[in-house]
Parts: sequence; C-alpha cells; structure tokens
Amino acid sequence: MKLKPFICPFCRDRFPQKTSMNVHVASKQFIVISTRNKPYKCPFDGCQQAYNDPARLHRHKIDVHKYVPKATIRCKKRSRVSSPSSDYDLTTGPSR
Repeated sequence: MKLKPFICPFCRDRFPQKTSMNVHVASKQFIVISTRNKPYKCPFDGCQQAYNDPARLHRHKIDVHKYVPKATIRCKKRSRVSSPSSDYDLTTGPSR
C-alpha cells in the first residue's frame, strides 16, 4: 500500500505529496473565494494566465511562450547513459 500522509481537511481524501493535496483543494474550490483560486501565475510580461496546478502552468509556458526548461542533473545523467558510444554505429553495430 502506498503511503498517503497528506489528508484534505475538507473531504478527507489522502495524497502522497503535499502539492497534490494543494492542487486538489484549489481545483475543488474548497477555499471559499469570490473567484477561483489560481496561485500559479504566468511570469511572462503581458500574459495574464493563471492556473491552480503548477504542471498546467509549465505546459502553458512551453506551448504558448516556447519556453525551454533547463536540463536538470537527472536529465544530463540519463542522456549520458543512454547515448551510444562513439565507436558504435547504430546501423551496423560495434566498429571493429
């Protein structure tokens, strides 16, 4: 069973990460406000878009503003491991 220590204070649903619970609470409008709670605002000048989910804001920045995320250490390690060796030809196999 997966550990889900974060509990929604309104509906008692459980979540593995605090951010997941926060997105749930914001999307369900458990917080009573005159407008929908959208704390993740687009940082680009002139753009008024805001989202209740950080992943949606990330997707917006990539799709609309052509934002290119920085490579993380994890991505750099993965590309180093998965890239073929210089002495290996993908069409013919290892060079001899």
